[in-house]
Amino acid sequence: MRAFLVILLLLCGCRILPQNQLDGRTWALVEYGDPANPTPLLPGSRVTMTFSELEDEAGQVSGFAGCNRFGGGYEVAYRQLLVRELEWTEQACFEPQGVMAQEVLILRAMMAVRSYNIADGILSIYYDAEQQLSGAGSMEDATGDPVGHVLRLSFLED
Repeated sequence: MRAFLVILLLLCGCRILPQNQLDGRTWALVEYGDPANPTPLLPGSRVTMTFSELEDEAGQVSGFAGCNRFGGGYEVAYRQLLVRELEWTEQACFEPQGVMAQEVLILRAMMAVRSYNIADGILSIYYDAEQQLSGAGSMEDATGDPVGHVLRLSFLED
C-alpha cells in the first residue's frame, strides 16, 4: 500500500513536504519590522537562527543575535510558531554602532512570534510590535493570513 501511495504521488507530480519545514535549517536575518517599510540589518552585523527538532521533545531554536548567542524551545503547528523559554548571553558589543539596540528589538520580537511562512527561500516570522512585551493576541486576520511585523530571513546553504 505504501509503495502504491509513493508511486501515485510521483505520477501526479505532488511533493511530500516535511511536517516541520524549519527543522534542520539555518537562516540569516535580512530585515525586520513593518513589512511595508522593513528595517535592513545594520551593515557589519549578522543574525542567524537554527531550528532543530529533537526526538521525544519540542524543537530547539538557537542562533546569534548580533552580539550574543540565544537559545530556547519552539513549537510548530500548521503556520503557527511559538518560541518559548528564550535565553541569551549578556555580552556588551559596541560595533557596529547600534548593534545592541537592534539585538534587543530582535530578541523581543522572537519572544512575541505567532506565525511563519516560507516562500522562495525566505522565512517570514510574524510578530506584532505591540505584543512584544505582553505576548497577547492573535497573529492572523479573519482570512487566516499573517499580519503584523516581520522578521525576514534567507536560507543559508550548507
